[in-house]
Amino acid sequence: MNTQNHINKKTISVILLFFISIIIWMLWQFHLNYMIAGSDTFFHTQRIYEIRQAFINGNLPSWLNFDTFFSSGQAVNGMYPDFTLWPFIFITDMLSPIHQIIAIKVMIAMMTFVVTFLSLNKRYSSLNSSMAALIYTYSGAVLRGITTEFQPGVAIVLAFSFPLIFTFKDILESKRIDYILAIKVGLLMTIVINSHLLSAVAISMVAGVFLIVCSIKNRTLIPFINLVISGLIAVVLCLPLIYRLMTISKTGLLPPFGKGNVIADPISILFTNVKWNAKTSFSTLSLIVLLIVLVGFDKKKTNKLLPWLLVESVLVIFSTDLTPWAIFNHIPILNNFQESSWRFALFLGIVPIILLLENFKAQTSKYILVLMSILSLSAAIQVTTNYIYNHGTTLTTMTAKTKTDLSPNTDVKLTSSGINSEKILRTLIPDYAPDKVAIDPNSNGQFLSPEVQNLLIHHTASQNNKTTNLKKTSSTTNSVNYRGKNIKRGNVQLPIFGYSSLKYDIKVNNKSVKWTTDDLGFIAIYNPSKANTVNISVASYYPHIYPYMIWFSFVLFIALIGYVIYRS
Repeated sequence: MNTQNHINKKTISVILLFFISIIIWMLWQFHLNYMIAGSDTFFHTQRIYEIRQAFINGNLPSWLNFDTFFSSGQAVNGMYPDFTLWPFIFITDMLSPIHQIIAIKVMIAMMTFVVTFLSLNKRYSSLNSSMAALIYTYSGAVLRGITTEFQPGVAIVLAFSFPLIFTFKDILESKRIDYILAIKVGLLMTIVINSHLLSAVAISMVAGVFLIVCSIKNRTLIPFINLVISGLIAVVLCLPLIYRLMTISKTGLLPPFGKGNVIADPISILFTNVKWNAKTSFSTLSLIVLLIVLVGFDKKKTNKLLPWLLVESVLVIFSTDLTPWAIFNHIPILNNFQESSWRFALFLGIVPIILLLENFKAQTSKYILVLMSILSLSAAIQVTTNYIYNHGTTLTTMTAKTKTDLSPNTDVKLTSSGINSEKILRTLIPDYAPDKVAIDPNSNGQFLSPEVQNLLIHHTASQNNKTTNLKKTSSTTNSVNYRGKNIKRGNVQLPIFGYSSLKYDIKVNNKSVKWTTDDLGFIAIYNPSKANTVNISVASYYPHIYPYMIWFSFVLFIALIGYVIYRS
């Protein structure tokens, strides 16, 4: 390690400043004992609650959600990559649900700072690297994930952005087959894939552009070979996720909302929607840093700076309608992007920091970063307090005792007891439901049909064109129990989504019964006899091979990390 990278007292001061400030924020949030939630935050808090309950009971998380999402047995946790989230949930399970989520936010922020610092510290002075890590963590999409919009998968991807971009640069410039470098990229992409699938696709698209250009320019296939090796490593390490997705998908699933109609904003939006904690545009910090670099541009370093400017340009092009997204509306996976800025603009804050460090001498960069650090801390405090006090003042508090339905586009102060409340209508979503389930034709695939929503809200069973509301008596992460009155002998449709590719254990009054998935996408059972009171138990378990696949991938992942460290 170069002597300029040695950690000195000033660097330690910046590191302490970050950790003290983020811990103070966490303790303040703990004191409030609620979290402002809305939109996708409900989706992710319920995912975490389901995983939390599984770990508390000594089980692996189920593929289906019986304890959340109206106990509909929806395959949210099964289809959403969450392996990188499991360690954060596991070590915080002693906390209350809301405190756990706050702690997870803080831990991901800490990881973002540490990973960014270590990655930059290999290339730049330790003091500048620490301040760069601070301003990155306290701005843009990273800050938004801490204070406003809770999307843990995206947050984990952002935490590894700097090592990702540097290792991809190294592999694109490689002159020989480099197994260590290929393993590094494979390990990093495994983290991305197991955190947020569409982010992995977006990163691959950007890397693919430069792979094509570099291969043609340098007339070599070495970078391509190295990337193929890293891709194979990532596939092997992601086998549990791939197996899970393929098994559930055999049933046939509803397309995500907006599939085949990728929305892209004009480039002007990237500059007019600027905020300090922006996610789908430039952040204020990014624009300030870019402006400083352009004003003080060192022409002698053009060859060094141009590749980074091209990376930022590609991100801008993919984030906006400069890309003819209509061409991709019929290409699988790419047509699931929904809004291009959601996938690419959140990475716009990475390159400006690298440009700053590359363009100026270390001493000049230090003075700029000191000012940016002070500005970042001030802005982060302002963003947080404004969101809590100004936005949160008029919001109602969601608890287990709340009787009023919460409309899909409403924010609340969410408490621990309210996390899996069935008054949160925002979780009545078609995501990963069987493709036979009816959706609202006027919602662009965003909402279930009113009939299906009513069925799930009231836990309604159907029999011979007649309906009866069941009473949910209990639920766990892999089962739900209902009690019904005066259910006749014959076929009964339950308010539970049915996945024909999965196995269920269904009992009526403690006796196993036959089941099938009906033409409407729900589980249908045969009630063998009429009874005044009928107790129905529905349970589903993952295949026996699944835990072994997880252990295999985990051990291999750790072994590869150890091998890279040993060889380095």
